[in-house]
Amino acid sequence: MRLKNIFWLILLIFLLFSLPSITSAFWGGGGDDKSPKKTNFEKGIDEVEAKNYKKAVKYFKKAAKKDSDNADIYNLLGYSYRKMGKYDESLEYYTKALSIDPKHLEANEYIGELYLETNKPDKSKEHLQVLSEACSSSCEQYETLKKAIELYENDNPNT
Repeated sequence: MRLKNIFWLILLIFLLFSLPSITSAFWGGGGDDKSPKKTNFEKGIDEVEAKNYKKAVKYFKKAAKKDSDNADIYNLLGYSYRKMGKYDESLEYYTKALSIDPKHLEANEYIGELYLETNKPDKSKEHLQVLSEACSSSCEQYETLKKAIELYENDNPNT
């Protein structure tokens, strides 16, 4: 009889210790509750949102090494450089984004804004035209660039 009690006690202890792993296997829980690791592109976006453009550039450059045909990466590199006041680098990356995807909405908007910041409104209007054709003058990027051009022209009436 005593041997039978020891058996049940051992079985009970075993079940108690293995219950969490059994239930997690059965219901699909358990394991590490860590969220998936962010990509360099996602980290770059986080840094742009935090206005840490220098850090964003580092992440986007790493992302570009793994995905060299991604216009979004080059567009955000251009954006980050423009926000840092590095217009030559900004133009280089916007141009790269547009070489991959000539109708990239954000790249056309942002390069248009770059041209306004560097006093080249005619070049900005070229990209407004691209946006007009790409989204039938009804997308946010078109409206944003159009308003930026209007503000520029109001502030610089002799252009």
